[in-house]
Amino acid sequence: MTVSTDKFDADPDGERDRSREVNSLCNLAQQLLSQVGSLQQAMNQDAAEISPPASVQAQIVRLQRDFQRIVSDLDDADIDPAIEQRLRPCQTEAHRWLRLLGVNAMRLRTAKQPERIDQERSQLAHQLTQLHPFIQAIANELCSER
Repeated sequence: MTVSTDKFDADPDGERDRSREVNSLCNLAQQLLSQVGSLQQAMNQDAAEISPPASVQAQIVRLQRDFQRIVSDLDDADIDPAIEQRLRPCQTEAHRWLRLLGVNAMRLRTAKQPERIDQERSQLAHQLTQLHPFIQAIANELCSER
């Protein structure tokens, strides 16, 4: 990948650009991991403290958007092919869990009966628990390259 010099001050071997790309991706992955953790905590709160369904849905949409940004930036970044290969399964699984979270967030938003709301929240909590290790693995992989 060629990086234009108007974006970065390129050095001859491109190591500084690569380092900036990796640092940026690491930071994005850590932020995403933090967002997942915050949403997990929100799903496990007492009924009196629970976030409104619209807020939960907005947070999940943000998770999806931020994950897509990481994937897009990874595609454009000059990352070691071995790392890309290790990240691919994590990306696939994270994408799958994020899609399921989106579906359940919509179901939560439309749920009217307390039992259904509890069921959807429980499902969201489970899906976030399943998503977390994949985002953690992505963050670990990217941040180990700093």
